[in-house]
Amino acid sequence: MTDECVQMKPSGAGVALHDSKNPFGPEFQAGADTWRPFLTGAKSDYFELPAPPSAVTGRTTRRSSSPAQSGRHG
Repeated sequence: MTDECVQMKPSGAGVALHDSKNPFGPEFQAGADTWRPFLTGAKSDYFELPAPPSAVTGRTTRRSSSPAQSGRHG
């Protein structure tokens, strides 16, 4: 988890977005025709990123491929 957040507020017929760490910085305006599909995608994990490689996290993600541990028999 990070401390990076985007804040949103209603603005006219859409929303205004800005970096929460820079509340007086520039705002990005998005109309309702853009915002609604974005929310739909976000709610359905459309934008979910793959896990970073273990070289970045220091953790391994490989699982054992032995039949006993994978549930495969024969």
